[in-house]
Amino acid sequence: MPTRRRLGGSTPRVSLMSFVEYISAGSSGRLDCIRRQIVAYETPYKPGAAFYQDFTDALIAGRRAETDELSLQRCVRNQSVPARKSHYDDLRRHWLAMPTIHLPFVPLDRALWEPPGLVVGISPELGLQKPDGVTLVTKLWLKDKEPAPEAIRAMHWLLTHHMESLHPGGQAAVLDFRREQLLLPTRRPYKKGYESWLVSEATGLAKLWNSLAKSA
Repeated sequence: MPTRRRLGGSTPRVSLMSFVEYISAGSSGRLDCIRRQIVAYETPYKPGAAFYQDFTDALIAGRRAETDELSLQRCVRNQSVPARKSHYDDLRRHWLAMPTIHLPFVPLDRALWEPPGLVVGISPELGLQKPDGVTLVTKLWLKDKEPAPEAIRAMHWLLTHHMESLHPGGQAAVLDFRREQLLLPTRRPYKKGYESWLVSEATGLAKLWNSLAKSA
């Protein structure tokens, strides 16, 4: 993997989480969101640098081997940064308090959503097979802050829209860890023009990114 990427030489790429945080934030929040992304985009790649990456890796490994508690305990114990260790231990307790969703692990693929001027990586972390055989294609929300309704709805739409690439026949899901809630799409239909609205938000993100990058 390249250690550094040039902002001016490629289309900006953000994660699904960063995109939904952007669309559900106010003006100043959007600026902060993009500034963080620009810094991350220009920073040399370091495995495990993302705040929650070690926890996510341990969660996946534990669910795959059905050794959840052991895997997460080891992960918490290996953290050297006190803040990260505290967050991980809190998340560990929340996961262990949700035994009903400790379902068989199913590997998932990834997808890209490419509206004009932007690339959004669609990478759900957990595939969980329900008793009826349907796989929950699950995006994890690990932050303290409760996800905004528009963020949840956008994640459901983008996961569903890319389901053939992620896991054909799967069901979109968002797991709000801190509140121990598995959030599934509602029966309420999306408003006409919803996809066009998402594309316009993505275009706005890309334009603001390019503007901030030039002034950085």
